[in-house]
Amino acid sequence: QIVRALGLSMGDLFQDKTGGRTLVATYDYPDESGTLLFQVLRYAPKDFKVRRPDGKGGWVYSMEGIKRVPYLLSEIVKCKKVFVTEGEKDAETGSCDLDLPTTTAPFGAGKWRPEYNPYFAGTIVRLIPHNDEAGQRHMQAVACSLFPVAEKVKIVELPFGKDLAEWHALGGTRDELMKLAKAT
Repeated sequence: QIVRALGLSMGDLFQDKTGGRTLVATYDYPDESGTLLFQVLRYAPKDFKVRRPDGKGGWVYSMEGIKRVPYLLSEIVKCKKVFVTEGEKDAETGSCDLDLPTTTAPFGAGKWRPEYNPYFAGTIVRLIPHNDEAGQRHMQAVACSLFPVAEKVKIVELPFGKDLAEWHALGGTRDELMKLAKAT
């Protein structure tokens, strides 16, 4: 009860919280105005943790009471056409490497929430699933959720690679992705 009253968990009391893992990426989730709401931390071997600012310069490793938003929200709300991927790594590939407005929902496949839908009202949304059954199911569910609010929803199938990041690493280009999206 004391630990909880301090806004901590029992894990916060121990120095080595990574269990031999290495932090490889930190993904910021700001609100529409750019104020940081929470971060998703990616570790190797593959694992994820989430934290939010505590308002005093530290972190709380919890999402309790925090508004959930799509990744790179302050950038994508300005766009008429948006790509949606299954994870932050793919969204970073789309946004940074391919220079396309790309987002994702926090926490991966099966985690799309209806409260994300208003951010896509009137937009053309292009969904890029992972090339596996879970990815296909996830993006079909996202498409069904967005269909009533988006201007258009397309599921863009990549011809090779397990996801957008791998497809791009194997030679996929911005022009090729735009051709795939147009042909879908």
